[in-house]
Amino acid sequence: MAILWRFTINVGIVGAGRVGCALAVALGRCGYRITGISSRRRASAQICAGCVPGQAPPPVVELSELPVLAETIFLAVPDDQLQAVSQSLQPVLQPHHVLIHLSGVLGAAEVIAHPNALSFHPIKSFSRRKTQTNEFEGIFITLEGTPTALPVGRAIAQRLGANVLYVDSAQKAVYHAALCLASNYLVTLFDLARGLCHTSGLPEDVIPQLLFTLMSGTLENLQRDPVENALTGPIARGDVQTIRKHLDALAATTPDQLPIYKMLGRYTLDIVRRKQQVSLDRLIALTDLLKD
Repeated sequence: MAILWRFTINVGIVGAGRVGCALAVALGRCGYRITGISSRRRASAQICAGCVPGQAPPPVVELSELPVLAETIFLAVPDDQLQAVSQSLQPVLQPHHVLIHLSGVLGAAEVIAHPNALSFHPIKSFSRRKTQTNEFEGIFITLEGTPTALPVGRAIAQRLGANVLYVDSAQKAVYHAALCLASNYLVTLFDLARGLCHTSGLPEDVIPQLLFTLMSGTLENLQRDPVENALTGPIARGDVQTIRKHLDALAATTPDQLPIYKMLGRYTLDIVRRKQQVSLDRLIALTDLLKD
């Protein structure tokens, strides 16, 4: 293990998108030396290299050159490119290399056939804006991989100031689906609500801010209170009449969104039942309204 730890100072990065650049900045800020960056788009790699703090811009190199320059290599590319990238690296890898991919859904062994293979998944929605801050500080990172690579991943994550979790490879798809619901589909819900606000006639320029204020308040409630107490609104109150008005309005204006509203309403009813503060007759009436 001491051998692997010795090789975590010089780092190469494949991919110069938002996560690859954020990783390069964070690693540089935490004392790691970025010794090479490789990307299909050379211009993107050059921009990323120029963002690395605390050193001269690392060289932009071909993929096959990276293992000569770095012993720890991060694959910060989209999931559908990971296997092709790892296969291209395979002929030039040595046993001492540590190969780390950032996919949330793919296991280490699915991507990298190497004794020091690791999945290192940062639980964060990264901004498109370039920043010189360590975006990994305070977030959670899940690790999964070979026994020799896991301690390396833990050491890097902790040095970045992140919290470390472990996930079984067989459960990664379920784990990742949960994160998609919480993050990606939050944007979808925002967009659906924005469309309905537009349909209602609200001024277009204020809609994003009013929704952001509302959603931020809900997230603050969730951070402070149990789910059952954080929930507000007509279903939480057992307000049958309001839900009926919602359904009638959606049926008349945006019928394609009616199934989505009903499905989410049924899940919300499950939360309300756990709290046991809405009468049985109201729960029955709401269940009847929200059924398919």
